[in-house]
Amino acid sequence: MLNEEEKEEFRRLLRYLPEKELILLKDTITSKLIKTHSLEETIESILNHTESASELLSRKKISRSCLFQYLANKKVSIPGNASKSDLVDKFVHSLPSAVAPEVKFRTQLEQLASIGFVDREANIRALTATDGLIQPALARLIGGSNMLNEEEKEEFRHLLKFLPEKELISLKDTITSKLIKTHSVEETIDAILTYTESASELLSRKKISRSCLFQYLANKKVPLPGSASKSDLVDKILHSPNSSNPEKFFQLEKVPEKVPEEQNLALQFASWFYKQINSNNPKSSQVQSEPWGPQHFWYDCKLVLTIKTSDEYRREEFIDANQVAERLLNLSKDELLIFNPNLENFGTKGKMNKHGLMMVGVCGTLHQGSNCLGIFEQNFGLIRDPAFQNNWKIKYSNLFVQSKDVKQTPRLGQESLEALDWHTNNK
Repeated sequence: MLNEEEKEEFRRLLRYLPEKELILLKDTITSKLIKTHSLEETIESILNHTESASELLSRKKISRSCLFQYLANKKVSIPGNASKSDLVDKFVHSLPSAVAPEVKFRTQLEQLASIGFVDREANIRALTATDGLIQPALARLIGGSNMLNEEEKEEFRHLLKFLPEKELISLKDTITSKLIKTHSVEETIDAILTYTESASELLSRKKISRSCLFQYLANKKVPLPGSASKSDLVDKILHSPNSSNPEKFFQLEKVPEKVPEEQNLALQFASWFYKQINSNNPKSSQVQSEPWGPQHFWYDCKLVLTIKTSDEYRREEFIDANQVAERLLNLSKDELLIFNPNLENFGTKGKMNKHGLMMVGVCGTLHQGSNCLGIFEQNFGLIRDPAFQNNWKIKYSNLFVQSKDVKQTPRLGQESLEALDWHTNNK
């Protein structure tokens, strides 16, 4: 829900709407369940039943004209041809610093949604932790991150209580970029722990002082030399020999395996592509992040679809972006198929050749309603389009679908892996 700073700004904005438009907006938001008798009551009803700032700003009744007048009155410099989207961005940046993360990172959240990352809460956590930087946020979303586990959080709760409240608040503001407001010491500590990437990252913060660490360890009855440095105390916490040692308070952190850039790209693409396909299925709960269509394919794109069942082996070919987009759409929309890709490293692979052709291979299971019909394997050739903001577009794809009983998680077959090698080494 809107915080008080957001409500105050929206009160000013909504006064630029005619009363009739305000009442219609209130009726839409409250499903006509709330009756009001004055302009102020109507505005308060809108604000009290609005889920988020971004949701209210996306309403059609919040027009370009309304936003323009509001910003002009605030002496915000804006070009006369600015679109509503431009004005929304200006509005967001004119809000107080305590603005909610989903508003602060509105543009980045739209970018993540457009490539298939539709878990809004996970996206907000990743963007908050990376101060709104898209690439580091993607790395966290795809490869996971060393967020604190429950044992670490519990020990850090004990440790952070040795910090004065003023220092705790300052630490929370640093970690969350002042985007999270808290009203008690416990809430402040929880905010710190929720948005901390790893134990070593938190222990390296300046606010986690030598004095704080010394008091914490002394309270644990850990013998310490009086001359121990902060570095010594951190090592004492992180690098005890084994979990049975009473001095071992945090589990040793695992160093994440570095995922090659090509593999990251393959995982991003596969996640986006199948969410897009599945969202066209009327029985799917997937949310479509952007319209499906030929714009995702090169004009001369080629699709080879091979279907194998117990009594049929059929091969279909489609050439040009419109035909390819339509055939893939039919699989989901008309035939009601749901693709469940294996987004582990043994189910999705990516390789790039020296000319910039990106090959992606994906396998998974194929479903219709509650029935698992079989498996699929699909490979793609991707090339960047400089006329399409240098985004990747599909040049060709081969899709193999087989009806069979599935008894284990599909893995990419040797033939698919060899195809990746052949394309990247010979094209």
